[in-house]
Amino acid sequence: MQTDAIDKGRPRQDLRAKDREINAFVEIFDDQEPQGSGPLSGLSFGVKEVIEQKGRKTPLGVATLSDRLGRMDAPVVAQALAAGAVRVGTTRSTVMAIAGDSGTRNPLDTKRSPGGSSAGSAAAVAAGLVDFAFGTQTVGSIVRPASYCNVPGFKPSFDALSTAGVMCLARELDHVGIIGRDLDIVSRVFRELTPETDGARAFTKVFVPPLWFAETAHPAAAKACGNAVKALHGLGLAVSGQPLPELVTDLEEEVLKGLLCHGIFRNHRAFLEANRNAVPEELMALFRLGSSISAEDHADLVGHQEMMRRAMDAAIGEDAVVLMPSVIDLPPLLGQGTGLRQPQRLWTLLGWPVVSVPAASYGGASAHLNISVQLVGKPGSDRSLLDLARRLRDVLRQTQP
Repeated sequence: MQTDAIDKGRPRQDLRAKDREINAFVEIFDDQEPQGSGPLSGLSFGVKEVIEQKGRKTPLGVATLSDRLGRMDAPVVAQALAAGAVRVGTTRSTVMAIAGDSGTRNPLDTKRSPGGSSAGSAAAVAAGLVDFAFGTQTVGSIVRPASYCNVPGFKPSFDALSTAGVMCLARELDHVGIIGRDLDIVSRVFRELTPETDGARAFTKVFVPPLWFAETAHPAAAKACGNAVKALHGLGLAVSGQPLPELVTDLEEEVLKGLLCHGIFRNHRAFLEANRNAVPEELMALFRLGSSISAEDHADLVGHQEMMRRAMDAAIGEDAVVLMPSVIDLPPLLGQGTGLRQPQRLWTLLGWPVVSVPAASYGGASAHLNISVQLVGKPGSDRSLLDLARRLRDVLRQTQP
């Protein structure tokens, strides 16, 4: 099936008219013809505005940079084009992919936000304007909007997809990922863009840890996990659950925030000092915190990150996946933030691959909205994790109303 974005003979204004309701795009391109045939022929895609595109608007979510043009095509963009996919346009982000509001509306409920900084990418996919879109995640900005918009999202292992040509928030945390119309498309795109280096893994266990953060989860989060546990058990996986190592749960929020703030200060000091009145106070607060983190403090944070990786590697077997809710709240109403980051941040900090799979309805007055679960694997298990996610999706489709 093709999206409206590449239906032959359809004027571009049709696509723009559809986007007016959700405001997913910074710019929709007039030159959308494929560069040639290839393994991604027939697919259309969008690119988050913090990812460089040569000669295209890449304003980083900052109003004062609205005319900024990219100097290169980031490798992920160039690869997708070379494989025959059609680039439709640039999708909206929050300010510098971390603060403020993107101005995008959730296609499932236009009174609500798509969440996260990859808001435009998730909304464009959910509205059927593109088949897939590139997003970025430094805390939770692929998994969260994908769940809120009821589409699959994939944050690969750290550095599995190149971050060259992508605005850097924190080198230790930044990921490029894929939000797609379905998991088959996500898997197809990832396989085309990456070499096959990891051998197939036979997952036999699913580990379901209790949530360790203080924030209360919406009841639909437990419902989604229950649906997924039942489905995975039916696929032959043994289910177990115990707390994650205390070293991990006690430090993950602090370590991630420290690395994030240090990166913001190190990478964007000149711009933020010169444009402090053009960006949200939320971003300037992170910048100020980063200014107080010394080189020695940063080295300690990196050391803690590595200790946590070792602790998790010892706690989770090679044949196991971790199951958690992708989000623990409803998609926020417009103007009320981009949603809670707690369920996503640990896996970004560790650099472990995550696939977000729609699994349940919120129910009641919010039954038109769906919530996802995230399957998490060890680094390098990306392809096997995507395969398991597709099997999980198939069972959920058979068992859910």
